[in-house]
Amino acid sequence: MTEGVGCCKTDSMPKRTNMLKSYFVTRPNCPVDQPLQTCCDAWAAGNEIQLSDSQFPAEFITRCANRSEEWCSKYLTCEEFFREFAPLHGPFTIFQMSPGNLYGAFRVLWTDAAIPILESGLNQEKPVCWHQRPEAGYWVNYGLYLFGPQLWEVTEFDKKVGEQELRLLFLEALDRDRQKFERLRRKFMGAAGARIESREAISEEVRIFVWRRDGGRCVQCGNQERLEFDHVIPVSRGGSNTARNIQLLCDICNRKKGDVV
Repeated sequence: MTEGVGCCKTDSMPKRTNMLKSYFVTRPNCPVDQPLQTCCDAWAAGNEIQLSDSQFPAEFITRCANRSEEWCSKYLTCEEFFREFAPLHGPFTIFQMSPGNLYGAFRVLWTDAAIPILESGLNQEKPVCWHQRPEAGYWVNYGLYLFGPQLWEVTEFDKKVGEQELRLLFLEALDRDRQKFERLRRKFMGAAGARIESREAISEEVRIFVWRRDGGRCVQCGNQERLEFDHVIPVSRGGSNTARNIQLLCDICNRKKGDVV
């Protein structure tokens, strides 16, 4: 039987990536370095950008890797930006800087003019194609989509399905991650995991909602490992098991929170 475009292949699922760390954002309301502003202006005008004669890209990446105070005062990674500036506000520019590849080494992807589009992806209203700039006279789809506070890779097959069907595939991928996380916790935490489940008594409906809302990662640091459903207001202090009072934290951030509380 031949599968049509409208059919979902069971082995065809979006895959979560950490690629937001490789894109950069100018901090809202902070001055931009003149070399970068020159690159942005040239890109906006559709002019070819020659970076091979400039040390700026290499210096930029070096300062980013060292997390220098000067760099952090002006820029942050896209992952940090989506976590720290929600809801989004401008002005800002999301760009890619790759000194190891002189052809297309600099690319502007988004500005604050596209906040409604970005918010629709961050809020999981629809998957947003990450590279939406016409190149060589047509729109390019590299298979990267923003859905929640992360980038996902999709197959060539998935790129052909409709927007609503694609959104359902992303939601299914998120829920598979949640089910895997809960299965592993029950398997390896043993009695301790059972006590946590009993104490929390969080409904599956709430767990699904919170996992999707928080993007399957720690809301504090973005970690995707050793996650826990945490009560914002502890149960011992009258906190409820509603979605508004539940968040995803990694074990390290949860322990830090416990120390403060």
